[in-house]
This record gives sequence, structure tokens and C-alpha cells, in this order.
Amino acid sequence: MKLPMAAQRIRALVIEDDPAYARLLRLHLEASSYQVQHYDRGEAGLGAFEALDPDVVILDVMLPDMDGFEILRRIREHSSVPIIMLTSRGEERHKVQGLMLGADDYVTKSFSAAELLARLTTILRRARQGDLTIDLAASRVYRQGQPLALTATEFKLLAVLGENPGRVLVMDELLRRVWGTGYEGDGTLLRTTIGRLRRKLGDSPTGGLIQNIRGIGYSLEVGQPSPSPSGRGLG
Repeated sequence: MKLPMAAQRIRALVIEDDPAYARLLRLHLEASSYQVQHYDRGEAGLGAFEALDPDVVILDVMLPDMDGFEILRRIREHSSVPIIMLTSRGEERHKVQGLMLGADDYVTKSFSAAELLARLTTILRRARQGDLTIDLAASRVYRQGQPLALTATEFKLLAVLGENPGRVLVMDELLRRVWGTGYEGDGTLLRTTIGRLRRKLGDSPTGGLIQNIRGIGYSLEVGQPSPSPSGRGLG
């Protein structure tokens, strides 16, 4: 079971100088439980990017102080955060330029709120899939290509979840498979370890790769298996 994306309090950075569109974006995003930070200048939006650490960026192409393509280029120098380009231009060449520079999607004004939210859901789901590699042979885990420092127990728990992607494993099954017979019923032990593992994976308390099915258990929501350095990965 996968929680709705909106339930995860996704952080959205909006860089848009048109007051009407900025209000529209804030209204519909906040109604869908996004946390919205808005800037009407490119330089200010870029300056806030690192501190805000957004989950998604909605970026207007035409800004008064800076070209949106330049902002996109500078963000892509050090971040793979999902970015939707927003513009009143409909020319194919502008869409191609944005996509070639690393934009994830391109929306032409005027767009419907339903269309934008659907596109956001799609790129966020895509961004959270396929970026986890579990190397069973070497007992190593990589998130977005970076190795994670996990304890032996944390690795074993993640491996059990990774062997059953998308399947909800009940708490007693996880306790028995990770810690052994006799640990059934120790919900505190499991929740504490899950909490540490989530922090190391970069999950938020309410959502991410590890999903909490209240009162039942946990599941690992990922995409198709991706090869690990030893060829035995679970993605």
C-alpha cells in the first residue's frame, strides 16, 4: 500500500514572478498538503534552495532578474531534485531546451490545477523509485549512488523489506526474521530501528521509501530492481 503523495507534506519551492499564477499555485498546492515556499525573483529562489532542501521545484522560465534556464542549469550542477518548468511560451524549442538542461517536465500556461498536480505526482513517484541499491553480497546500501552507513541490524531489516518490494510485512514477521524467534511483540524495538533507518535513507517522518501501515507493519515502496555493484541489488 502506498500513501498518497500529498499526505507526505512535500516541500515545494515555487519561483514565479506573476502574482496571479503564484497565488493559484500556492492555493492548489497547499490544498493538497504541500508545504510551499514562493519567491518572485530567480536570485532569491536560488539563494533559498539549499536552505529549504525542497522535494520539487516549480520554475518559471521568464523572470525579471534571471533566465529560468540559467536557474535550472545552476541547480542541476549539484542537485537532481525534480523540476517542472512553467512558461507562457508554447514553442517546441523552449520545451526541448528545458528538457535538455535537465527539467523533468514542462507545463505551458494556462494549465489546470489537476494537470499540474498529476504531473507533480508522476515526477515525484519517479524520483523516489529506482534510486536504492541493496548489495547483498557486500552488505552495502547505496541511495542515489551514495553509500549509507548502516548497522548490521539496519541492513538486515532493509534487506528483508527489499526482498518483498511493495508487500506489507507484519511487525511480528519482521521481528522474527531480523532478530529471531522470541522477539515477537516488541514493537518498540522495531519502531526504533525503522526510525533510524528512515533517517539514514532520507525519508520524512510521514513518508518515503519505507511506508508505515499503522497497526499492521511496514513496506518498502520502490521501482524495478536496479543492479548493485556486485549484480545482486534490490532496487
